[in-house]
Amino acid sequence: GATGLPNITANTVARDLDAPSTHWFVGTDVGAFLTTNAGATWTNITQSLGLPNVQVNDLHTIAGTRMLNAATYGRGMWRLPLPTDTAALIGLSVDPTSVQGGNSSTGTAQLAGGASLHGSAVQLSSSSVLATVPASVTVPFASDSGSFTVFTQPVGFPTPVTLTATRLGSTQQAVLNLLPDPDIVVPNTVTVGPGLHVAGGLPELYNSDNQRYQARLDLSADEQGFPITVDVKGVSPTATPTSLRFVLESYAELGGMGQTIQLFDWAAGQYVTVDSRAAPTSEGTVTAIASGSLARFVRTGTREVRARLGWEPIAAEVGFSWRVWIDRAWWRIQ
Repeated sequence: GATGLPNITANTVARDLDAPSTHWFVGTDVGAFLTTNAGATWTNITQSLGLPNVQVNDLHTIAGTRMLNAATYGRGMWRLPLPTDTAALIGLSVDPTSVQGGNSSTGTAQLAGGASLHGSAVQLSSSSVLATVPASVTVPFASDSGSFTVFTQPVGFPTPVTLTATRLGSTQQAVLNLLPDPDIVVPNTVTVGPGLHVAGGLPELYNSDNQRYQARLDLSADEQGFPITVDVKGVSPTATPTSLRFVLESYAELGGMGQTIQLFDWAAGQYVTVDSRAAPTSEGTVTAIASGSLARFVRTGTREVRARLGWEPIAAEVGFSWRVWIDRAWWRIQ
């Protein structure tokens, strides 16, 4: 096949002394071949090493020199320098450049010239956990580019993420634009009470990016309802939804806390509970699924939707100002 040795006699075998267990040279009647993975695949390196297309009868690697000696049939002896890992990084690109969050894109690192025999590593990083990349990509021998997959998370708001590649002191960047799913509805208003707002704003509720909205217990308040209550409002894309869910990613400072998600029922004029459980103490995600007539959760005319998020001790009261953190709070409405 295209990545295998031709079905002809192998005249000689030599090991790359820098990686003898995986990197082997083979001389054949039609030139020289290299494997960098212990024979799983092979590459014709005759021309890339500067050899003529001729029968290769003998190969020897010379310790400490990065030289390969080759004896050919009719074209003499050759002393060939093996490629070193000096190719510079000259580009980074993503395709497509915009994706709906949750889908993937392909990144490509570009080198000036071919990679070394052992491959040329390029270090990778991302400006956000919303788009993750491997720690590095290795450009294979004789190639001038290497590709990798960029995995993304759903977003509630158009979000650019900067990807960075570095190699041998050079840096290249590319921007991947994450687009929201059409059925995601993010809040346009957020308020706290009972409880006190500590940090964050609406943008902290849009994405699962470790940028969090924070609230705490108000010890001076005369509590009615949940000791910490966060109310959010948004606008539904439809007045007659067929599916309505609320997604909450959050955690509480203490164990033994309850967490409740309520949606406002416009027909009844009150909040109704759609999910109630113990609050996690490390970040967790809950999807509350509304049932029954879903149009009752959408206000006639304005299509306003409301959700109330509440936290309270399950058993004993807590005598200090405990906190909750919210990383994401949005509806999915279809």
